[in-house]
Amino acid sequence: MEKKMTKKEMFGLLLGLLETAEVAERDELKNFVAHEIEMIDNKAAKAKTYKRKKTADVLKEQIYTKLDVLEFRTIHDIVSDFDNADITAAKVSARLSSLVKEGLAIKEEIKIENRKLMGYKLA
Repeated sequence: MEKKMTKKEMFGLLLGLLETAEVAERDELKNFVAHEIEMIDNKAAKAKTYKRKKTADVLKEQIYTKLDVLEFRTIHDIVSDFDNADITAAKVSARLSSLVKEGLAIKEEIKIENRKLMGYKLA
C-alpha cells in the first residue's frame, strides 16, 4: 500500500521544482510555497501545545466493579445491573473492549442455553 503524500511534502516537492523552473513569477511562487510550508509547521507546533484532556470514564469504572474474577458475565447481564436507561449495550461493549485492551479483563466465548455469547471477567 502506497503512502499518501502530505501537504508539506507536496509543497516541498513544488519548491524543489521551482528552483529549476523558468517561470516569470518564480520568486513570488517560491515565497508563496515557503509561506504555506511555514503555516503548516506553525499549525503543527500549535497543536502540540494543546493537551487533550481525557475525561475520567465513570461508566468504565462502574463496569469494572461489576465484573467477577471467577465467573464470566455477558454484556446483557452487566447492562441489566444498571437502572439507568442511558446505559446501552453498545456503551457497555465499548468500555469492555477497552478494559480487554488494557489487560484488565478477559473476553471469551461462552455457551448459554445453546447460544454462543461473549463473556467477560477480570483478568
